[in-house]
Amino acid sequence: NSEICGANHSFMPINMEVIPTKVFTKFFN
Repeated sequence: NSEICGANHSFMPINMEVIPTKVFTKFFN
């Protein structure tokens, strides 16, 4: 879980800038 969490944290900031919030929320939900 720690590795996945770390990957998501590195992954999140970039996606929040590139993809729409709706897509971002849908992707994680």
